[in-house]
Amino acid sequence: RCADYQDFRVMLEKEPAIDAVLCGTPVHLHAYVSVLSMLAGKHMFCEKPLTHNIWEARRVAEVAKQTGVATQMGNIG
Repeated sequence: RCADYQDFRVMLEKEPAIDAVLCGTPVHLHAYVSVLSMLAGKHMFCEKPLTHNIWEARRVAEVAKQTGVATQMGNIG
């Protein structure tokens, strides 16, 4: 049985055994979920679009480099 969470931030706090996060949220949350997950030390797979603007893209790349976790962006192609 899986635990049910309405807020991914609560999940990250209460489930330390999680190794990776797959982000399939509405697109306006992709960068936010990716950054907070990586800062929590989780490997990250995010559906496209990863970000909405250059600032978000640079922030996601900065956090990925800083944390050293594995990251990947998916697309249907």
